[in-house]
Amino acid sequence: MPLEATYEKRTTTVGRILPHTECKIMETAYDEEEGALVVKEDANITTVGVQGEVWIRGYLVMMGYYNNPEKTAKTITEDGWNRSGDIGMLDDEGYLSITGRLKDMIIRGGENIFPSEIENVLREHPNIFDVSIIGQPDERLGEEVRAVVILQDKTKPFTLEELREWCKERMATYKIPKFLDFTDAYPLTTTQKVIKG
Repeated sequence: MPLEATYEKRTTTVGRILPHTECKIMETAYDEEEGALVVKEDANITTVGVQGEVWIRGYLVMMGYYNNPEKTAKTITEDGWNRSGDIGMLDDEGYLSITGRLKDMIIRGGENIFPSEIENVLREHPNIFDVSIIGQPDERLGEEVRAVVILQDKTKPFTLEELREWCKERMATYKIPKFLDFTDAYPLTTTQKVIKG
């Protein structure tokens, strides 16, 4: 992070791209066969402030997966770009923000929903200790939003209706969770990321 970076840049971005490294944000599109957002072969580089998949190229990019040429081919392009799987955007000063994961994105009725945006808002609720947002398959809309919550105080009643009412002033209607579940803990990877799949 540059010394001159403002507090906002330090807390909302991962900094500028390192020297001798390239970064581009590639536009994504829904692929019906895969049932997910992907970067298609004819995809363009996005403009400043527009989200897409983060691609990195340079000395710090891995050469590939050990003994797994298929996975390597899906991740590293022929000209050396690492398709990170992260959703992010660059600002006009070259700072990179990571806003989510491509595979975690929820597509509801054609709207792209980034779980991290909803999670950040719901963590402000006084009785939510932590939350994980996932997509719930839906025949009509493709997916609906499901919130899996760890409560601050389990003795206080907490309902889906209360959550939805609280969300109305804080986010767009299509982002408001339609389903609510409770848990005491999330399954985690070895790097302490929530396993959503």
